[in-house]
Amino acid sequence: MDEAALSEFFLLWQRLANIQLDPEREDVLLWRWSTDDIYSAKLAYEAFFAGQVRASVSEQIWRSRAPYSCKFFAWLASKNRCWTEGFDIGVCRVCRSVRFAIRSQRPCST
Repeated sequence: MDEAALSEFFLLWQRLANIQLDPEREDVLLWRWSTDDIYSAKLAYEAFFAGQVRASVSEQIWRSRAPYSCKFFAWLASKNRCWTEGFDIGVCRVCRSVRFAIRSQRPCST
């Protein structure tokens, strides 16, 4: 620890040492990150990630542990740019009538 961190630690230690607890008084639990002061796991999760910036879909794809070919396909699909080699993929190969979006990667609901 450097000098500033050590000084801050001792200051905190002194403040905590001077707190007097009343054994007759019941503890009160408050969760200050909600409007009603009631804790929930959902609010704790949101509070934990509150200051973070979410990565774009492309960043999540390229940082994944998937094989490169899967990453490349997922990236193309996210950009709606899957190569079709000239084939018309607008017709479902299962029911031969329903058009489908390349993003869903599902031919139809049947």
